[in-house]
Amino acid sequence: MIGGVLGAVATLVAIANPLGALPLYLSLRSPKDARAHRGDAWRSAMAVGITLGLCAVVGTRVLDAFGVSVAGLRAAGGLIVTAMAFSMVQGERPGAQFSQGDQQVADAREQAEFGIYVPLSIPLIAGPGAITTTITLAAGPEAGLGATLVAVLAVSALVFLTLFFARAWYRILGDFGLRLATRILGLLVMAVGVQMVVSGVKQLWLG
Repeated sequence: MIGGVLGAVATLVAIANPLGALPLYLSLRSPKDARAHRGDAWRSAMAVGITLGLCAVVGTRVLDAFGVSVAGLRAAGGLIVTAMAFSMVQGERPGAQFSQGDQQVADAREQAEFGIYVPLSIPLIAGPGAITTTITLAAGPEAGLGATLVAVLAVSALVFLTLFFARAWYRILGDFGLRLATRILGLLVMAVGVQMVVSGVKQLWLG
């Protein structure tokens, strides 16, 4: 049980990668605006937690409604996660999660309030990779719904701490540190993505 919880937490945290959202967040908010950081941290954590929590609880029902198997989602999601990992290893924002349109929204500084939800919380943190992983973890025997919800809470807490202490994180890590952390996480995420693809294809093959 403990191993399943720890595995789910490690997997979801690596894929959501709240630290990787710091540069975008600081482009929306002034690093000196400490009061705004507190409110933003709470709103972003709630948005990520609600989004991923709903996916964990009702994700399999939505798949059933569309006739999609968990194995098929795991294989497809593994491809998305692997594509994200290639971008992360290069120190870039995952293209599968963050599109050019999202960047245009982020660049509009007057939309900072809205930008905390879109594109920062969704889809940069709670994006296709994190959503797919949440559903497959909740439906799989290795983790299950309980462990997945704990992982969602852990991600939400990390989002809150990341934005609440945004100035301190950026001062400690800087651009180089953030890119290095993203590259290291990218290797872990790539391993998770490949494993998801292999597991999903194997389940589909065995029926």
